[in-house]
Amino acid sequence: MKYYAAYGSNLNTKQMARRCPRAKPIGTALLKGWKLSFKGSHSGFYLSIDRKKGWSVPLGIWQIDDFDEKALDRYEGYPNFYQKFMLPINIHCFDGSKSLEQVLIYALPSTARYGLPTGSYVGTCVDGYEDFGFDLKYLEDAFNASRRNK
Repeated sequence: MKYYAAYGSNLNTKQMARRCPRAKPIGTALLKGWKLSFKGSHSGFYLSIDRKKGWSVPLGIWQIDDFDEKALDRYEGYPNFYQKFMLPINIHCFDGSKSLEQVLIYALPSTARYGLPTGSYVGTCVDGYEDFGFDLKYLEDAFNASRRNK
């Protein structure tokens, strides 16, 4: 089993149940020193993260297996669109425990351009933020920053 950190549409528990039926939400984390924004290409704009001092990104942590990881790779367009890497993350588990783990996370290259997402994509992300109890201000800030930078 592995841990996967979601910060966008994969926070949506209904979507993840279809995409990765064996995945289980196990907790949350706050990724400090990273900033959320909408980035992409001609195919569309999606949430991604970039290193940025003074910012943070809420994460939903999922326990996944190899089957789920392959499904995520396909969905995220890895390795041609999103990149993936491991980060040490302090997880606040839903059972009340805390654990430092190496966690899989996907992000677009820092060179990806800013842009605005579709309303449907934003709605899926909002539902996911509500599923995990996250403050929607993070999404609002990402949207406003991407609008200014596009």
